[in-house]
Amino acid sequence: MKKPQWIVVAHRAGARFLVQDPKSRRLQLVEQRDHPEGRMRSGQLDTDAPGTASMKGTQGGAHPMAREQSAHDREAANFARELADALRGYRAENRFGELVLVAEPGFLGMLREALDGPTSACVAGTIRKDLSHVDLNHLGPHLAPE
Repeated sequence: MKKPQWIVVAHRAGARFLVQDPKSRRLQLVEQRDHPEGRMRSGQLDTDAPGTASMKGTQGGAHPMAREQSAHDREAANFARELADALRGYRAENRFGELVLVAEPGFLGMLREALDGPTSACVAGTIRKDLSHVDLNHLGPHLAPE
């Protein structure tokens, strides 16, 4: 029996793992994961202000040190890794054969980067759109490949 194709509709604040019935084409929810930290502002996530640096012998005093990644992006990358770990486990359990990943471009990149090699090999397609707001019953027409 052929393993089902899963569709992962994700964004920074949550994800839905779906399976499409091969005959009826109807989507069914396998699992939903919420990530409320993805809705928070960077200031709510990171209360530690950037440090300052000063160099001896220069005028102007101290200047702020830039962060390499915002707290919001760091939290999104953490959630992408959480999703990738879950997908790795489901792949190891043979729960799906192929994956279609659906997310806005920035988060899609984080998710793709977080996948291990064997799970990444299961990705049959990607859709670079934020469809998190679309109701499950109306999602099908939006899932046509780009």
